[in-house]
Amino acid sequence: MAATVGARVGAGIFAFGASTIAARVLGLHGRGLLAVLIAVPGVIGTIGLLGLDTANLRFAGQSHSAFRQAVRRAVLFSLWAGTAMAAAWLIAGALWPPVRLGLNPSLALLAAALCPVSVLLSLLGTAEVGRGRTAVYNLVMAATMAAYLAGVVVLQLSEQLTVIACFVAYGASQLAGVGALLVLSSNRVNADGDSIPLRQYSGYALRAFLPNVVQFGMLRMDVPVIQVLAGTTAVALYAVALPFAEVLLLLPVAVGLVLFPQVTSGAVNMAAVGRIGVTVLAATAALAGGIAVAVPAIVPHLYGLRYQGSVAVIWCMLPGLVIFSAGRTTQIYLAGTDNLRPVIVASVAGLAAGLVALLVLVAGLGAVGAGIADSVGYAAFAVAILGGPRISACVSRIRLLGQ
Repeated sequence: MAATVGARVGAGIFAFGASTIAARVLGLHGRGLLAVLIAVPGVIGTIGLLGLDTANLRFAGQSHSAFRQAVRRAVLFSLWAGTAMAAAWLIAGALWPPVRLGLNPSLALLAAALCPVSVLLSLLGTAEVGRGRTAVYNLVMAATMAAYLAGVVVLQLSEQLTVIACFVAYGASQLAGVGALLVLSSNRVNADGDSIPLRQYSGYALRAFLPNVVQFGMLRMDVPVIQVLAGTTAVALYAVALPFAEVLLLLPVAVGLVLFPQVTSGAVNMAAVGRIGVTVLAATAALAGGIAVAVPAIVPHLYGLRYQGSVAVIWCMLPGLVIFSAGRTTQIYLAGTDNLRPVIVASVAGLAAGLVALLVLVAGLGAVGAGIADSVGYAAFAVAILGGPRISACVSRIRLLGQ
């Protein structure tokens, strides 16, 4: 666990460093434009996975044959599905320019080119985690972000740091991560065994799809909506707030990566998950308190006074992310035991609440409205997944009394 958290902290620090340099050099408009460029492959990569990333977590560790099968499926899927989704977005943007999110045709093409890479990186990474190599995966992700930071630093020192150059550095780091994971996939970890039938694999993936979109896509999917409703400046403020919010996701996500294979193997029961969840909640709440106190001084110092508005965005995000951490371990247990129905119900509740809040609040409040919407969505998910069993039990008792 310590190695996993440490690697993810390292990756976060590298990403934070690159974001800080880009924000200071590119200014509000340039930083907002870069955020949109990065968000496009991120959103398509999240939506376009169709739950295959969770299927890799579930099945890749069953045998070496199952893992190799997951790798082959990842490569093929990213090539045709990732390319097809990127092409569909480009065509839609050509027919209706607002779909391009303020990107000119050249920038849109550049963003679309990275979509298959983002899909493949996610699928290869979750396959590594699924076969029990969480620490290796996290080290690769940290190295990927380190490469991105190095590229940004080199561009700054050579006075060549532009939006396009920064995005190319980001894309190159993603390609490097894919290359590393493909090389690592040749290493045998599990004994040979049966492969996983496509019907079983895809069926589980589709059931896990919606929870993944809600949990990992909400923060990134906000960027296109903010761009359309409030403009590039609001996107820049939100993009600066994102790293601070994602710090709060660090522990719940790291615990989930370690916990999932143990749940699927039967090594961890619900009682243990409950104890782990309380610990995660307490640690996340303490971290949120520290961030809330520190950001009024940190943001202007690192980014400049023009990003002062990001402080309020961060404050608005924190409550929902803390509440979300309370439900994350329960969600992992349910997914690992193939009990996805309550997770799907909670995901629908979170997605609906967050989307409604986003559409209602962003037009008037800009990035602050998006921060509030994030809290609403994550809180709704956690309340639903934690309260769902109790609500069902109460309904059952009422029905029994009525009979």
